[in-house]
Amino acid sequence: MAYKGRLSWIQYIASKRARFGVKSYLLCESCTGYIWNTVLYTGKGTKFNPKYSSYGLATSSVLSLIEPLLNQGYCITTDNFYTSPELYEVLLQNRTDAYGTVRANRRNLPSMFGKNKLKSGELVAWQKGKMIALRWQDKKDVCLMSTIHNASTVMVQTKGGKNIQKPQVVMDYNKTMGGVDRADQAMTFYPAMRKQQRKYYKKIFRHLLEQCLWNAYVLFHKHSEKPVIHADFIWKLAECIFLKYQTPSVSVGRSG
Repeated sequence: MAYKGRLSWIQYIASKRARFGVKSYLLCESCTGYIWNTVLYTGKGTKFNPKYSSYGLATSSVLSLIEPLLNQGYCITTDNFYTSPELYEVLLQNRTDAYGTVRANRRNLPSMFGKNKLKSGELVAWQKGKMIALRWQDKKDVCLMSTIHNASTVMVQTKGGKNIQKPQVVMDYNKTMGGVDRADQAMTFYPAMRKQQRKYYKKIFRHLLEQCLWNAYVLFHKHSEKPVIHADFIWKLAECIFLKYQTPSVSVGRSG
């Protein structure tokens, strides 16, 4: 959430469009982008589930977000900020699968994981129980971990018409990794936030309001027989709120 005011827990992330802002951890449905859970990052004092306080920031944030869904057979997709052998071992202990990209220098990965240079299209993999860590050389080095895949590959056709072999885990990751991005993109189209809002708590409130509107639209769209455009849904919702909660205007006369 973009914010440049004075706040001790503002984050700077150079790769983001809004480089300065308040960071949130989100758990979203991969298919629709429905925001199932969120935690606002407030620096070192961020309150995650105390049950997972012994783990690192990335692991404790994921476990806190998904805690009510553990031991139900779900599968989550994580990006390289969260993915680690530590996290995947805990998820496996709680009957939850996962896969995603991983940083080559993560702790407890194989010692030779990121050292040898691979040729284009070459694949190497390491297995430990249900966990697999693999490197695949595409245009650049791609590192992934999974608890439900092996090193199998599938033949795919590129945009240029060339046939290449891709790991199955890469194909599945590309299909399911966009839940958070889908929600973020949809909320930027019709923002409730004001760019010049100085009070951070008001801006956070408006950001949470945007998330509620998006979730309401996803649920309405899922159960509605007629397709509804996101913008039309927001206008209709605002109209219903005004009709139900507006107070009659009272004219005040002035005495001469």
